[in-house]
Amino acid sequence: MNSKYRYGVGAMILNNDKKVFVARRIDYSSGLQMPQGGTEKDEDLEASLYRELKEEIGTNQVNIIQKISHPLYYNFPYYLSEKIYKGHYIGQGIHWFLVHFKGDDKDINLYTTEEQELSDWQWSHHSKLVDNVVGFKKTMYHTVVEIFKDKLYL
Repeated sequence: MNSKYRYGVGAMILNNDKKVFVARRIDYSSGLQMPQGGTEKDEDLEASLYRELKEEIGTNQVNIIQKISHPLYYNFPYYLSEKIYKGHYIGQGIHWFLVHFKGDDKDINLYTTEEQELSDWQWSHHSKLVDNVVGFKKTMYHTVVEIFKDKLYL
């Protein structure tokens, strides 16, 4: 793994209607994103996924459908690179999971920690993901949708 990248997990969360959970970042409001977060040292990827979901959306009531076997990378834009993580990383490598949400909408709570990251969540059709994400993540989101596309129509 490249130490210039911060590694983490991301979740494409599907509800029973095959819609995808997306939310707005509090610190970067120009786009929607799926939940993602960093892995802790020596943390198992699945454990990281469940921890991040609990922290970011207040629930980890999901079943894993599929996992991408390698991280997908994106670079931070220049204007953010020094702000984010004090310039220590040039981008992130995300291990993506496709998961089925087995809870109810009322189980989703974005206000579970003092470090709330997301707001204004919604269920969206997967065809809108790439158009609604911030520019520097578009290529990665396109790849995520392409890899999971066969499972999005089940």
